[in-house]
Amino acid sequence: MPERSDNSKMRVENRALVIDAIFAARYTSRAELSKLLKLSKPTVNEHVDQLVKEKIAIELGKGRPIRRGGRRPTMVAPNGGRAYVLALDASQQSPVVAVGDLLREPVDRTYLEPGEVRAESALCAARELLARNSIAEGSVEAVVIAAPTGEAPGYSGADYFAAFSGAFGAALTIKRSADMALAGELKYLGGEDGRSLLLINCGRDITASLAIGGSLFDGANGRDGRIGGMATRFGAARYSCCRGETEDFERDAESVGAALADVIVSAAALTGIDTALIGGNAATFFDALSPVIAREIGKAGAGVDVVPVSLGSVGGIIGCFETGARGVIARLAQI
Repeated sequence: MPERSDNSKMRVENRALVIDAIFAARYTSRAELSKLLKLSKPTVNEHVDQLVKEKIAIELGKGRPIRRGGRRPTMVAPNGGRAYVLALDASQQSPVVAVGDLLREPVDRTYLEPGEVRAESALCAARELLARNSIAEGSVEAVVIAAPTGEAPGYSGADYFAAFSGAFGAALTIKRSADMALAGELKYLGGEDGRSLLLINCGRDITASLAIGGSLFDGANGRDGRIGGMATRFGAARYSCCRGETEDFERDAESVGAALADVIVSAAALTGIDTALIGGNAATFFDALSPVIAREIGKAGAGVDVVPVSLGSVGGIIGCFETGARGVIARLAQI
């Protein structure tokens, strides 16, 4: 069997398989892991014992026997508190800082003052949040920031990088807010099943993100998911879309809906998306926009389902947790 090889690469691969399976199952046994992963019981036992020793996994006592009259297996579960992810969504009108564990479970969050997106304010809020929850700064192993892409007075990506890159000794990721919102939606919708999605977020600016086959699509240069720039018919309606003012939105529903449909039809022609998600202020007024979008998409003959986002304004934070936790777990597999 392949796992019997002494090759160190194979050992790392097997360790990664076991870690991923434990975190996915949340509650399992060595026998179940062996069957699921098609690895020998000695191989699974070796890796699980080491993960328990490293406090990446924990033992929870005896479970039900696999066979009638058989021995009760010792159950294992992932240790979500082994490390923490610090998430910041700077794209919101009131930026939010949150901390979560490796199970993507939120521990606590705090909000900054509306419009306050300076790096030093965010860093101070993050440290206060950790202290309030008795979480040691050294246990934060990932910091993920959902960055605004439009005008956000006071926000500087360079300042955020300088402030957070060395603050906790943790891996730092700064991604566009639309990417993190889509990562959150993928997790919520079970996007890992291979679906292809487009998310258009109307917040401080009009941005879009793309997922192909259940994974965020960045392309070779990291910019190919930015389909939002293809909308050419927003005109003045673009500003009411960003502000989200009811009267403006009702007045401009025709032009905004047509512009959104343009982006969706273009993306469908290029990538074969099956679902488009509408977020931000446009989601609030989705009932007014939906007939226009459906009409324009129908004219183009594009078979795309268009729905509002499911997670609302918290999608970005959930996406940050998902991105950060995946990165930490991947690094733990390499130890």
